[in-house]
Amino acid sequence: MAQSTVATTTGAGDAAVQIEPEYRTKTRTYVTEHKIRPVEMREKIVVGQPVPRNVALEAVPADWSPSLTKYR
Repeated sequence: MAQSTVATTTGAGDAAVQIEPEYRTKTRTYVTEHKIRPVEMREKIVVGQPVPRNVALEAVPADWSPSLTKYR
């Protein structure tokens, strides 16, 4: 049975991020409309680990949800 939310564990303990399907759609639309370019990396990106300094992170729009604005 399909889930209504997606839980992404960080691999760094008990932390998890719940992403509602509507925000997954909003994220995809936002990235497409704002022409946010993908980053090519030689290094492996690991959930829960720091992103390399040369990667620019985009803030989550403030009007999405107060619980999401702490993410980039």
